[in-house]
Amino acid sequence: RGAAALISAGATNAIKNNIIVGNFTMQSGTLTIDAANGRLNVADVLNPNGGSIITNNRLFIRSYNSGIIGTSTYLGTGQIAPGTATFIGDVVIERKIPATTYTSQHYVSAPITSTSNTIHNNYNDDYTVKGSPYPFQYTGLYPAPQPTVWPTSWWYDASLTSFSTAYRWMNGRDKAMTPGMGVSINTPGNLVIDVQGAPQQSDVTHNVVNGQGNLIGNPFPSTLDLDKFIGDNTSNIGGSTVYYNKQGTTVSYSSLGGGISVPDVYGDHRERFMAHSNAFWVNATSNVISINNTQRECRPELQITGALGGTFYATSQSDNPNNLRIRIQEENSSLFDEMLIAKEANTLDGIDNYDANKWMLAESTPQPYIYSMLDGQSLVINAMPNTEGKMIPLGLITTTAGACSFSLHHSDAFADETSSLELEDRFTGVFYNLKVTPKVSFHLPQGNIGSRFFLHIGNTMTSINTTNNRNEKTTIFLNRDKLFVNLQKASTFPTSIEILNSSGSLITQRTTSEIINEFDLSSYAEGVYFLRVNDGNSFNSHKVVYIKNH
Repeated sequence: RGAAALISAGATNAIKNNIIVGNFTMQSGTLTIDAANGRLNVADVLNPNGGSIITNNRLFIRSYNSGIIGTSTYLGTGQIAPGTATFIGDVVIERKIPATTYTSQHYVSAPITSTSNTIHNNYNDDYTVKGSPYPFQYTGLYPAPQPTVWPTSWWYDASLTSFSTAYRWMNGRDKAMTPGMGVSINTPGNLVIDVQGAPQQSDVTHNVVNGQGNLIGNPFPSTLDLDKFIGDNTSNIGGSTVYYNKQGTTVSYSSLGGGISVPDVYGDHRERFMAHSNAFWVNATSNVISINNTQRECRPELQITGALGGTFYATSQSDNPNNLRIRIQEENSSLFDEMLIAKEANTLDGIDNYDANKWMLAESTPQPYIYSMLDGQSLVINAMPNTEGKMIPLGLITTTAGACSFSLHHSDAFADETSSLELEDRFTGVFYNLKVTPKVSFHLPQGNIGSRFFLHIGNTMTSINTTNNRNEKTTIFLNRDKLFVNLQKASTFPTSIEILNSSGSLITQRTTSEIINEFDLSSYAEGVYFLRVNDGNSFNSHKVVYIKNH
C-alpha cells in the first residue's frame, strides 16, 4: 500500500511490488509493471498524459465500497481519464455491484476493446454466464420453446420491429460486445465484475436502429456526461436518456435539451453523470450515435464523494420542478418501481422521441412495474407540453398479492396550488387527493392489474356522466373534450366502436385493434350520446352525458 498519488516520468521506471494508489499519473517515458511480482492498483483516477505503460496484464482499475489509501478514504470506483499514453498489454477494469436482496437485473457495458470480447468471456469468471441454446429469443409467450438453461445475460435487438418492445431480448451468452453496446445481466449483489483488455480511449460511432429504443453502453473507462451526450446527438436521439437503479427498477433521465442539469437532492448532479461500465436507453432518430472523449467527465473531487460513480447505478432523484415521479412499492418488501411525467414545452401530446418505452425485461427479477399508457404504448417517461387538464392511464404489474402503495415525488412543484392532483380507482370508484395524501395503499392481486388506476392533473372529471352495463369489458372516460374508450385487453377480432346521437343516428365509427382509443368531441354539441362496442364475441352499450368545459 503506497502513497495516495504517484507520478511516473523520465526514460524508464518499473513497478516490482504490489502497489495501491489513489491517483496515478503517467507523464512521460516508459513504465514497466513486473510480470512476476509487480502489480499497480489504481483506486481513483489514472491520468495517461504521455509515455507508455507495459502492463504485463497487471494493471488494475479498482472498485471499492470503501478503501483506505494512506490517510484518504476512497468511496466508489477508479477511472482512466482521457489521454495520449500508450497501454502495451491489457488492463483489468473492475466494477462493484452493490448488495441486493435478490439476483437482480443490471445494465452494463465493457469499457475495453478485445478480439474475444463476448459477454461470456468478459464476465464468466465473476458470475455464471449461462444460456442454452444460443441464440434464444425471449418472447413472453407461454407455452413456447424454452431454453434448456435460462439465460443470465441478454442483448436487445432493436431491429426486431415485428415484436413488441418487451420481446426483443436475445440470449447474450456468446454475443460479441462492441464499444457502445449495452447488455443486461442477472447477477447476485455484492460482487465485483471485471473486464480485461485495452481501455477504450478513442471516440466511438455506434450503430443504432432508427425509430426504436436502443440499449447504449458507456464505452469509456470513465464517467460520461449525459447532458453533453444529448447535446452532441440532438439529431441522432430523442431528448431523453433512461437508466435504472441498482435494483433495476427506478427510472431517471438527463435534461431533455442537454445543457446544464439541475442539481439533485444531493446537490452534486448525480443524475447527469453515467458511471463507467453502465448502460442506458435512448430513442434513436438516426442510424448512428456519437460517444466522444469530449463527453467524458473525470473529476476526482466528486468521484470521492460518490457523485461520479460512487455507486454502481446513478441515483434517480431530481429537483426538476417540471418532473413528477410516481412510485409503486410492495409494502412487504423494499422493491419499488417509478415512472416519470415530464412537462416540456418542445414535446407533443402524442408519442414522440422525448417519451420512452418501458424496456425492462419482464420476469427477470421479482419486482413490481408501473408505467403510463399512451397511444397503445407503455411508457416509463411520458413527456408533454402542458399537463393541466390531463388524465393519464396507469399500468401496474405486481409480483405478489397484498398491500401496495402509490407515492408521488415533487407533486407540489409540479402542479400549482389551484390545480388538483388525484388518483382514480376505477374498481371502487374512489378518488384520492394526492396533494393532501401523497401516499395511498391498496390491496392488489398478483399480476397485471389492467386499466384500473388513472392520474388526473387539474380539473379533468367535470365533463362526463356515464351509465355502463354491468359485467362488461369496456370502460370509458372523458378528459375535457377527449373521450377515451378502454377495451381492457386486445380482442381476437377487430373491435367496432360507434358513437350515436340521442336520436340514434351514427356520428362516427371506428374499427380498431388498439386497447385505448381516443375520440375528439370538441366539435360535438352538449347532450346525450350512446357508445356501442362490438368485438365479435360481445356487444356493449354506454350512455354518455357530454358537458363542455366553459
